[in-house]
Amino acid sequence: MSQGIPDNQFDWVKSRATCSPASLFNALKTALLQDVESIKRHVQNLQLDSRLRFSIRTDRDAVIVTREDGYPGSGSSRETSFKLESGKIMVRPANGLPFSGSPMFDEDGECRLLVRSENGEQCRLKIWQFCQRALDDLFFGSAPN
Repeated sequence: MSQGIPDNQFDWVKSRATCSPASLFNALKTALLQDVESIKRHVQNLQLDSRLRFSIRTDRDAVIVTREDGYPGSGSSRETSFKLESGKIMVRPANGLPFSGSPMFDEDGECRLLVRSENGEQCRLKIWQFCQRALDDLFFGSAPN
């Protein structure tokens, strides 16, 4: 049961009501902002290539995370986009197949993202797992040639 709450005290109606595309997208935005700040600290703390830059742009129903390999305007860049559309969160990764996540209230009382990729793969992910799936290659992959 959600967060160790006894069965007779769990308000599934309230929990299910907040398991919506908009609330998940807002939680995703917060997680993405934290992830970008974390990768920036990681690059700085390890004194990695000073030309490696990460940025994030957000608006009401879209988020774009960008990686620049080189000095601004002179290097290559890649981006991963997230967009709330038709009750789903659509992801277009810098590399790899696009995928989407829809809210799913699971049997443990948790709101997860039901992920379907274009190749038919399906799984249930927490917000951090969804972020990792979308950003791992952008953050830790090598620069494009």
